[in-house]
Parts: sequence; C-alpha cells; structure tokens
Amino acid sequence: MMRIWQIEGAYGIDNLRAGETPAPQAGPGQVVVAIKATSLNYRDLITVKGQGGRHPLPLIPFSDGVGEVVAVGEGVSRVKPGTGCVRCSSNPGSTGR
Repeated sequence: MMRIWQIEGAYGIDNLRAGETPAPQAGPGQVVVAIKATSLNYRDLITVKGQGGRHPLPLIPFSDGVGEVVAVGEGVSRVKPGTGCVRCSSNPGSTGR
C-alpha cells in the first residue's frame, strides 16, 4: 500500500483527505517511482480548489517532487531501479531560472 492525499467527493480544501491505495505496478514502457519529497505549490492549491480544470475525483494533486525508480516495465531501458528522478511542472517555454 502507498500513502496518499487526495481530493474526495468534491473540490475544496475541506475535501482533501489522507488515505492509502494499492501500490502501482509498472506496465510496458512504464516506471514506478517511490516519492521521497514533494512541495505543495500554487498549482496544487488551484487543483484542490477546482480552479485548474475539472478532473474526475478522487484525484491526487501533485506537481513537483523527487524520488527513486523502484520498478521498470517491459521495454524500459533508459532507467533502472535505484535511478533518482524529479517531477517538476513549469509553464511551456519556461527557462527554469
């Protein structure tokens, strides 16, 4: 099982709940990443409030984080378990500075 925070039932801070869900399995061409640290930012807040587009609920709001690859699916050759990785959202064309 993996621990999560997700929006349940309706959008809004009051509907953000801690929970657990089955750990994902890597399918063909996919990797599973164990998240080690995240940041909560403005994009996550507008997602929780439902202002960043409506997505089916429940929804795990997550924009930025770091972790480690823990499983790879068939056909994955560029990374292997133990490879560090970063998930970072930015606007298209951002320089990252």
